[in-house]
Amino acid sequence: MKKRCCQCRKKSGFSLVELTVAIALALGLASTVVVLAAQHTFFMKHLGSFAFLRDEAPQINRVLTSLLASSNSYWIYDNKEAAFADEIPTNVGSALVLSYRSPTGDLDEVAISFDAEVEDKALNIYSKNNGWQAEPNWTITSIVEDVEFSDETGVLTIALTGRRGEEITYMGGVR
Repeated sequence: MKKRCCQCRKKSGFSLVELTVAIALALGLASTVVVLAAQHTFFMKHLGSFAFLRDEAPQINRVLTSLLASSNSYWIYDNKEAAFADEIPTNVGSALVLSYRSPTGDLDEVAISFDAEVEDKALNIYSKNNGWQAEPNWTITSIVEDVEFSDETGVLTIALTGRRGEEITYMGGVR
């Protein structure tokens, strides 16, 4: 059997320089992935804080636009109880009563009220069917902290404040 010389033997394994380069590349790639994951988490959390403006506001706009466009007139009251008792309307309040003329000529009324006294604050709609109902017919949104109806400038404004302080104001309506 022939002996092989040490120069003829095949080298096996990696040199120290090659291992160092491989480990440095792996650490660089891993740190990049960690930074990207942290940045993605931060941006998703930040984007979530605008859920009221991004998700709720367009839906509220569609509902309010539809209700106001088909109404004949509106009145603003301090609160739901004042609206239901048909007290003297004000220029600023948390309840809005819309009147509609039905095809039969009857006058129908709907109240949009911000109910702040309940545990979950909500912007609710009540209809007047042989008297005002105690329970809302449906809820426009329950992700609001405050709602203010105003007619101080001669134009109806509806200012909504979200739970994180986001504000949006809708304007328009007939008088």
